Amino acid sequence: MQSTIPHTLSTHLRIFLWIQLFVSTASSLSGLFVNVFLWKVNQDLLTIAYFNMTLSASIMLMMFPAGWIGRRLHSVWCLRMAMGMFAFFYFLIAYWQERAGDHFILLGILHGSAIAFFALATHVISYDHSQSGNRSRYFGWYSFVSTMGNMAPPLLSGWIITRFDTIAGYRTIFLISLVLFAAACLLSVFLPGRGQKTKGSLLSVMKNGGDDWRNVQLANGVYGLHDGVMWFLLQLVAFWILKDEFQMGIYTTAASLLSLFAAVYVGKRVQPHNRIRYFLAGAIGVGLGHLILAFHFNVAGFTLYTLWVTVFANFYSIPYNSITFEVISRDPQAQERRVDYIVSREIPIGLGRLLSVAAFVALHDHFQNQTAVQVTIGVLGLLYLICWRLMARIRLETEPVTHAKTDSVDM
Repeated sequence: MQSTIPHTLSTHLRIFLWIQLFVSTASSLSGLFVNVFLWKVNQDLLTIAYFNMTLSASIMLMMFPAGWIGRRLHSVWCLRMAMGMFAFFYFLIAYWQERAGDHFILLGILHGSAIAFFALATHVISYDHSQSGNRSRYFGWYSFVSTMGNMAPPLLSGWIITRFDTIAGYRTIFLISLVLFAAACLLSVFLPGRGQKTKGSLLSVMKNGGDDWRNVQLANGVYGLHDGVMWFLLQLVAFWILKDEFQMGIYTTAASLLSLFAAVYVGKRVQPHNRIRYFLAGAIGVGLGHLILAFHFNVAGFTLYTLWVTVFANFYSIPYNSITFEVISRDPQAQERRVDYIVSREIPIGLGRLLSVAAFVALHDHFQNQTAVQVTIGVLGLLYLICWRLMARIRLETEPVTHAKTDSVDM
């Protein structure tokens, strides 16, 4: 790994990428199977929907205290707290085992809080160490490192679950994830945790962000509509079609390998002037992938969907993040307001997720029908084209903007 991360990155950013590797490994080891585990112990879609609704609400609401801590102390403290909450979440689900479904509200709050603190820390650290000219390359490396952590763990998890008693297997992978998150928390000690206190300006950012920021926020809301249901529905669909955790692990590992190459390719090719074209290619690709699964709801269709979407997801995610951060960096006070921009960014995403899951709950009876699930998957995939249209309205810079403190990223 030492030879993989470019030497031109600062020591602190290299440590951060190592932490991301630990987090990705722990998350892919267990995160892929949390909703499947709840399904196996409860056999109730509503329980899973309410768990994810609670999780989505917690992500959005806990962004506010995370932002306060990020401004008063440093985003690294948010990172450390996130690692602790992730570890505690997996401890509880391993401890409760079959009774985990009875505590879905507490588990959803805890998991959502961990994601909120981690997301804020990740976005702020990423913003601080990138600029317009190298942002796509940085996110290419970030995606590369994340994918490295996603490759082998699902295969190992699937093997453990299927080779041992089901509950014992799940308990084992949850406890391994706990240890990995604890290790990531210890590693974060080597990151600087002191920063200047900044005054909160969230309301100003939300009201006066400009037309470009409003388009970003609208796109975020549409993205949230997709993410809310697909976050858990896709995991359940994979289990329903493949009927085996080990098979899920094989598919996830193969997809991660493809994503590894796609992340490197897109990270090298995407530049400020062509981000929207790559975004469009990704939106079309992911939309077609959803339609493939919707019309071919079987092993062959799921295989093609997995491989297809894995590649094209990088085509939209890297430009998406790059454009978002570029719009933030245009604010002359971006360095002081960056935490508020990140908090503001999560509000429409959270609202979109909540609306999406609420619609799922309202139409719950229809989701007992396979056709309803297929139609939902097909429609949700087309939302990425709306995201592209909104992001295409944004005026893109061709020269780097340097309000942020930066490190060189060579890829």
